[in-house]
Amino acid sequence: MSNAEKRSISSYLFELAAYLAASARGCLEEPQSYGTFRLIDALGRVLKIQDYLPEAEKDQFLEKIREDIERNKLLKLTNPKAFEQFIDDLILKLAKEAKKRSV
Repeated sequence: MSNAEKRSISSYLFELAAYLAASARGCLEEPQSYGTFRLIDALGRVLKIQDYLPEAEKDQFLEKIREDIERNKLLKLTNPKAFEQFIDDLILKLAKEAKKRSV
């Protein structure tokens, strides 16, 4: 892995760490429902890590989950019921996939 790739991964992980720390602080004073959005957004950011690991095989299932998160995370602001359904569906997809993978 080249130094440029290491910096790229390092920079992304630093950005993720800063986001999570700021999110934790925000959860202390923001409405409780914001935490759900922050967690789903963080999940999408964690799944993006595979973009920074070119030598690793991309997990197509997780890539699809990330795309679903990006497409649906703002439902929290526009349609809370649909967001709730999205979360329920996401959990179900992950549970089914875990069973297939024997996790």
